[in-house]
Amino acid sequence: VCFHCRKPGHGVADCPAALDSQDMGTGICYRCGSTEHEIKKCKAKIDPALGEFPYAKCFICGEMGHLSRSCPDNPKGLYAEGGSCRVCGSVEHFKKDCPENQNSGGEMRNSLKS
Repeated sequence: VCFHCRKPGHGVADCPAALDSQDMGTGICYRCGSTEHEIKKCKAKIDPALGEFPYAKCFICGEMGHLSRSCPDNPKGLYAEGGSCRVCGSVEHFKKDCPENQNSGGEMRNSLKS
């Protein structure tokens, strides 16, 4: 399901509605605003008062400063068709990215091998 138009069959990178809208904030680092790198490679320090993603534009509400997964207007977060993380119940991350799963270290992985 596309995070921009919420329709199935394509992602936000291929969304016709997002491609028509040039101001959606794609192609920039959401942390520092640079067009030279993505957030994965960003080393900039940010002011905590600005939030984690000050240059991100939410695909749900259109406001700056947060991603759609943490938008107050998007109660389903990353789970457009419903559901949540199976470890902690959050809609802001997938099970593979769950901080509680990472805190347990290899225990979860080792129990799956048994």
